[in-house]
Order: sequence, then structure tokens, then C-alpha cells
Amino acid sequence: MSKFIKTVRNFNYVLLMSIFILTGCNEKKDKATANPELGEVTYTVTVNTNWSSSTHPDGFPNSPHFSGFIGTSHNINVKLWEGGMLASEGIQLVAERGSKNALTTEINTLISGGDANELISEGGIGTSPGELSFSIIMRPDYTYISLVSMLAPSPDWIIGVAGLNLAPAGVWLDSKTIELYVYDAGTDDGNSYTAANQASSPKEAIFRLESTPFLVNNEVTSIGIMTITRQ
Repeated sequence: MSKFIKTVRNFNYVLLMSIFILTGCNEKKDKATANPELGEVTYTVTVNTNWSSSTHPDGFPNSPHFSGFIGTSHNINVKLWEGGMLASEGIQLVAERGSKNALTTEINTLISGGDANELISEGGIGTSPGELSFSIIMRPDYTYISLVSMLAPSPDWIIGVAGLNLAPAGVWLDSKTIELYVYDAGTDDGNSYTAANQASSPKEAIFRLESTPFLVNNEVTSIGIMTITRQ
């Protein structure tokens, strides 16, 4: 009986090891062949703004401009910003001051943790209406992109793109066009372009602005478009 039990145990051990090895091989194979159509690609990001006293006449400010764009390409785990979430310190400082420093640190932490690929830090638009173009490199493990810029002057208003997947069906898109609407970062209670600083306490969730000065003729209007085109 003892010999029989030992034989059964040995058989079970071999069987379990075989299953483990086969499962491991399949996992490696799945990982190696994930998104077989994807390789490294380069996209051109072009931002065209039409924000002006003609399109948004209510209280339109002097020196309308946009701060430098900042963001990253990343995987599905990352939420740099989006409507309904609280702004991080980095997003808050972009929204209120156009400052990239804190968000750069946050993005570099995501890169170190393996959830983001590289920092994207570009110039802004010095006068609106205006245009900005730059290139980004996308890789198979990081098919999402998030970018943000401050609309200025403003209390804490931003534009950009949040968690856009450029390979939604397992292949890179040829192009994607996004209407740029203005979002409130939820960190300042000012409701006009040049309102005095009024820190929100507590912070509110990020939300799309759907009232004056972006409600024009009873319609919420965008301030331009972002076009992402595969080279």
C-alpha cells in the first residue's frame, strides 16, 4: 500500500508539473503574440484652435493662449486625467499656472513603474486662434495617450485628450480627430477668464464646462480640434 501511494503521489506531481509547464508556455506564447499587427509607429499630433472673440464673445480675454502640452503614452492602467476624477497636484498646477513640473514628476513615476512609455512635453500656442504640431512615438504595450494644456488666462481650465486608445481593434488607427472642449479642473471656484484666485475647498471632480463663456447661442462649443495622424 505504501508503495502504491508513493507511486500515485509521484504521478500527481508529474501531472501537476506538466500542467504548470504547459500553462507557462501558453502564457509566454500569448504575451509574445499579443497584437501581432502592432509595431512601433509615429504619429503627428496637430492642434488647431479657433477660440476667439468671434467664437466665444462673452468676456473674451486679452492675450488668449495655451500653455505647453504635456502628457504620456501609457497602458490601460493609467488615468492621467478625465471627467469625474479629482485632479492630481500635477494636473492642478497645469490647470492653474500652466506649470509642468509636478506633472512631469508624476509621469516619470508612471514610467518607472512600467505603466507609461515616455514623457511628452511640447510647446504651447502663443496666440489663439493658432496651431501646434509635434510627433509622438507609440509602442505595442502603450497604445493609450493622454495630453493636457491650460487654456489661459483662466482660473483652472484645461483642454486635451484623456486615455485615447490608438489601437482599439488591435491595429493602429490611421488617424483620429478629437473636438476640444474645455474642462474645469475643479480646483478653483473662479467662473470667468480673469477671476481672482478662489481655491476650491474641497476639490471638485474634473468636469466639462457647459455654461458661459462656452455656452454660445444655447450650444456648448468646442475651441478647436486635435488631429492625430499616423506617419
